[in-house]
Amino acid sequence: MAKQVWDQRIYPLTQMNAITFVSEKERYRVVFDSATAPRRATILNRVALQRVDFDPANTGIFNAEQTKTFVGRYAMAGKSDVLLDIKLTDFGLLLRQLWDDKKIALRHLSTHDFINDSLGMPVSFERDAHGVLRLRCFENDVWVPVTDLR
Repeated sequence: MAKQVWDQRIYPLTQMNAITFVSEKERYRVVFDSATAPRRATILNRVALQRVDFDPANTGIFNAEQTKTFVGRYAMAGKSDVLLDIKLTDFGLLLRQLWDDKKIALRHLSTHDFINDSLGMPVSFERDAHGVLRLRCFENDVWVPVTDLR
């Protein structure tokens, strides 16, 4: 069974092999990346989904104290002149693009995950292999903290 989080719609699935399922009514094909510990699924050979470690319908309580470590200036990886600022607000975070002064409110989803609902823009904070904090927008836009603000 598959369930859409945003509208609670249920899709009964029939298993075709270890990693492939088909929705019974619509005949949508769903292929997982692993039979034992799936992290990704592809629907209709074109829609790629990734498993998340939180329930987007249950965002928990926003903890401003935990989020303070994300506040600061970030540069796009490989483009040190493309900058944005992250500020703390009462509801979550505020992202400000310095190149056009656009402000984007980010709603708290989990300890490290935020989203702008109107843009469908996910923002996650993660640590790289060396423990350095970085910001990720969508899937491939990586931003690194700016330590020299001269």
